[in-house]
Amino acid sequence: MRSLVLLGLLMCVAYAMGMETEEVLFDCDEIPGGRDKILILPAVEGTEECSCSQLQGRCQRNYDPVCDADGNAYANHCTFCYKVGSQRATRKPAPIYSGPANANGQC
Repeated sequence: MRSLVLLGLLMCVAYAMGMETEEVLFDCDEIPGGRDKILILPAVEGTEECSCSQLQGRCQRNYDPVCDADGNAYANHCTFCYKVGSQRATRKPAPIYSGPANANGQC
């Protein structure tokens, strides 16, 4: 009986932490011109570009940090684009690109 209670408690904690939620991916058909095109985004200075694969989070694990206008750092340009895609997929405001992080990886 104690094992069942502990298992139920662990499942509740996992659900509360978001482990049971389904990931929502950006629909690349929303890009003007179709999924093979580039999404043009507003940036602090000019515009920034994100591909469909970046918007869906298919990123390499290189560390080349970039920042958004709110001072949040992302591991690289692709992870920034993934944040944009996930925000747009859930109809939330997307971050605005501001540029590369400093040498310490901070914005």
